[in-house]
Amino acid sequence: VEGMRENVTQKLELAKLFEEYVKQNSRFEMICKRELALVCFRLVKDKDGNRIAEDRINDINKKLVDGMNDSKKYHLVGSVVDDIYFIRFVICNHSTTQEHVENTWKFIEDLSLKMFDN
Repeated sequence: VEGMRENVTQKLELAKLFEEYVKQNSRFEMICKRELALVCFRLVKDKDGNRIAEDRINDINKKLVDGMNDSKKYHLVGSVVDDIYFIRFVICNHSTTQEHVENTWKFIEDLSLKMFDN
């Protein structure tokens, strides 16, 4: 039981780390507070830091999720509540490490910048 408790605690800490990455990058916003190992967020600014038009934010975030999933390296899930599309990042694998979380966030950041290249 103690081993399971340690593993769950570690995953919650990794989710907190991911949450901090989101909060530190002003191009993203949290949709709600982190709940256990679930972080809900969305991209709201372009690569120059300009706010994305409200009528485009949902589509941009869908493209970000599609790009992540098309990479076959990572899997993210999009969701919609009150017509707001957002990204759900959850740590549910017992073998997820800090390196996995760091690499996922770096990929998200890199892809979010490339999305605005012509």
